[in-house]
Amino acid sequence: MTRIVLCSALLLGYGCDESGGDGTGMSAGMQESTASQDETGSDGEDSPENALTHDADMQPIWDANCVAKCHEPSGEWFLVDLSEGEAYTQLVDKPSTQASPPMVVVAPGELENSYLWYKLNNTHLNMPKPNGIGEAMPKGKLPLDNATLDQIKAWIEGGAAR
Repeated sequence: MTRIVLCSALLLGYGCDESGGDGTGMSAGMQESTASQDETGSDGEDSPENALTHDADMQPIWDANCVAKCHEPSGEWFLVDLSEGEAYTQLVDKPSTQASPPMVVVAPGELENSYLWYKLNNTHLNMPKPNGIGEAMPKGKLPLDNATLDQIKAWIEGGAAR
């Protein structure tokens, strides 16, 4: 049996650019996906086939909000390169240079131990954890919308798959 699933985790609500646009020139809209029931009656929503991945789901967020002029080789914040092909290894299980006590940027399956989550929510200066430094991300732009944050959260909590 097949059913249509509206997957809010796939909503790509890119942050606004300085001109108030969405930074992409278009709305991501809602995407539909199908999930089939297996013999156990599960709807398959938590199956690996439906899991968020970095390359398909996170990289478009970094490209739209983080790379240009900041997290790229010629950018202001190059110490974390979020360019395509580099971002995953720069984020997942990589120690943060800004958090004290030490944290990793993305701890697969552990949102509360992922410094990126605090930076995106402007709670990175909180003590005792993560007691970070610097500005909230994305710098110089409006914060990411809730749908995008939910997608990043789901990816981290789901194990931060490549």
